[in-house]
Amino acid sequence: MGLLKNKIMMKQKNEIENYEDKSKVLQENGWKTWYHDDNWIKTEWIEQGKAYDMMGDSTDRVYASIIKK
Repeated sequence: MGLLKNKIMMKQKNEIENYEDKSKVLQENGWKTWYHDDNWIKTEWIEQGKAYDMMGDSTDRVYASIIKK
């Protein structure tokens, strides 16, 4: 397991079911990894000058939010 983030342990990408497929969907929807394979930030946050260094969410949570749309 990875670093403690938001009281949830980040997973290594080999621990995430269908990581490559999910990663592709996230990237196509404006997300990129930041410091860890299971920590995703919106690319627009960088462009907007937000403090994205302390932001991010897990692969599964971001993926679930995208497929809900």
